[in-house]
Amino acid sequence: MKKNHKNLDFNKLKKLYKKNVNIMKYLRNKKKKDHNSEDDIRLSYELQAGTYLDDLSQKEFAIKNESFCREFSKLFDSLGCKSILQAGVGDAKALGTILSFMKDLPSSIFGFDISLSRLIFAQKYLKNKIRNYNLFLSSAMQIPLPDNSIEIVFTVEMIEANVGNELKIIKELLRVTGKYLILNEPIYDLQNKKTCEHIEKNAYSKNLGKILKKLDLNIIDNFLLKNPLNKNNKTSVIVIKKNEKFKQKKVEFLSIETKNKLQKINDYLYCEKEGLVFPSISGVYCLQRSNSILSLKFKEALKYFNET
Repeated sequence: MKKNHKNLDFNKLKKLYKKNVNIMKYLRNKKKKDHNSEDDIRLSYELQAGTYLDDLSQKEFAIKNESFCREFSKLFDSLGCKSILQAGVGDAKALGTILSFMKDLPSSIFGFDISLSRLIFAQKYLKNKIRNYNLFLSSAMQIPLPDNSIEIVFTVEMIEANVGNELKIIKELLRVTGKYLILNEPIYDLQNKKTCEHIEKNAYSKNLGKILKKLDLNIIDNFLLKNPLNKNNKTSVIVIKKNEKFKQKKVEFLSIETKNKLQKINDYLYCEKEGLVFPSISGVYCLQRSNSILSLKFKEALKYFNET
């Protein structure tokens, strides 16, 4: 957490959230800014952790979520999917439901988020549904995975809040994508008045459509979801094809800045070249650079510990 959050009263934020105060808007007003920083988004997501899973106990919301996710499961099945990554997986409400409807389950399943609390909720939620999955803490602007490593990378309303960083995030998602990048985001379109009002109210991105048009992308499909979760925030599904000849290889985690491979030792990931240990909390790998711990003789220390 950056210095500008050191003076925040987190108990006050929790109370405000319980009163249904929009935390990102509160932080924008407090800092007199017109956009959300990544730290502001993280704080808001931390306070939201688990709430969407609670919503699934409500029949009306559960039905909406199922209809929403069925559209994605059909799309992914039609494209073929050996590996999948959700960027901004949250509590895995969407990912878990999508996977439950897919006819051919991917052999490798990944998801990351900037909120550890949401990922821990996701870990428990997915544990009761699927087996082969990996959740990790990461920024969408620096993903600790190799180039062209995941067949399908997708978002569900993840980019919208990251005003000013849209291009950087899209390029990073494209780097990791092996075959398809699928964006599910609201596009600012003056013909869709309610969505525009929702975008303006929440200081979401108005430029995503323009940015995508400027990039040299092979967009093979672009359509509005038939079953949006929020009728006031209708999202577009944009299917970008990257490489027809993609061949799935073993997916390995990397140290973000150097791209050195991380080695799994017990419940940790270790970069021997840099002497850095990345911890795992409740099965969630914490892979941001700030999460690492210096340990130049980690292997030797563990060996000595286990022998005595």
